[in-house]
Amino acid sequence: VLPKSIIENEKCNAEWAIKKQMDSVVNQFDQIEDQYLRERKQDVIQVVERVIKILLGHSNQIAVKNKEKLTILVAHDISPADALHFKNHKYAAFITDGGGVTSHTAILSRSLNIPSIVALQNARAL
Repeated sequence: VLPKSIIENEKCNAEWAIKKQMDSVVNQFDQIEDQYLRERKQDVIQVVERVIKILLGHSNQIAVKNKEKLTILVAHDISPADALHFKNHKYAAFITDGGGVTSHTAILSRSLNIPSIVALQNARAL
């Protein structure tokens, strides 16, 4: 079911309809046996989260408290688009709870020579 149909049938807003559609697609990715293809669900989630942020009028920029010092960024997950912004900031490295070694963010960080640790469960709790 497309988000437009969800909006019309359930009388909900666009953000909810897109989230509901994403959940359906993510469930399909969870059924894929191939690890590389299964990890692509993160790409879907990141794109949808970005669209929802735009619809809600939220900034897509990661806030940096002190741009003078090297910072290690710890997050649940980082999109490839966010990783591209790293070259403009003084990040020493980043650590994520989610993702995987074959994720676009991990591949991009290697190509930009940004040290990273991905899929470190509960990194934000440290």
